Amino acid sequence: MSDQTKTLALQELWGTSEKEWHGEPVYYLGTDNFGRDVLSRLIYGARISLMVGVVSQIIALAIGIFLGALAGYFRGWVDNVILWFINVVWSFPTILLAILFSSVLKSTHDVFGFELNAFWQTFIAIGISSWVDIARIVRGQFFSLREMEYVEATRALGYGSMRTIFKHILPNAFGPIIVLATAGIASSIITEAGLSFLGLGIQKPEPSWGILIFRRLWIYRRRNKLGFNDLPKYCNRSRCLWVQSLG
Repeated sequence: MSDQTKTLALQELWGTSEKEWHGEPVYYLGTDNFGRDVLSRLIYGARISLMVGVVSQIIALAIGIFLGALAGYFRGWVDNVILWFINVVWSFPTILLAILFSSVLKSTHDVFGFELNAFWQTFIAIGISSWVDIARIVRGQFFSLREMEYVEATRALGYGSMRTIFKHILPNAFGPIIVLATAGIASSIITEAGLSFLGLGIQKPEPSWGILIFRRLWIYRRRNKLGFNDLPKYCNRSRCLWVQSLG
């Protein structure tokens, strides 16, 4: 092969100036201090925050429905024990319990052979700290539904308690549960943002909205001004309102 350098005339190139030869990246919301596009991270962070809200609420629904159904159906000493436990957990703010469980799970990387990454640590921490309201609503629904005639019919037919609870009574209590679940998703999103803001939730470099809010607060304190980079905070509020309106 020849080592001669091939040259092109200026007229053979596309465009007439250097600006036309090189495309310039467009950052509609600017970049962070590492040069990363804020809009791209904002869109990607929406997926993470929604996933945290949905999965953690599924965990809370599983715990709340199970305990509330047992307390409302069996009553007696079962109701007294579960209600005592509900009141104990209810006496602590949800965010404090989430911080406690997140700190404990952060030092635990393996549970029964299942590896806990930052996502699952956040899912479990929020889920096991936000089931109390669901349990109380389900308990109240079961108090009234267990006296219905179709429940008496299941007892007359010899059906077991678990079949009566989860196959016949629970489907009729889904209305208030769905409403509470949609509100719980919004609350879980806010809790996740708070945990990530404190460094206990989703870890960097994942673009969680809580992390983005923390970065924007740091820049705001340095520059002492607002701008487009405050959008994670406003997007978090608007998304929570949108999720609550679904219920």
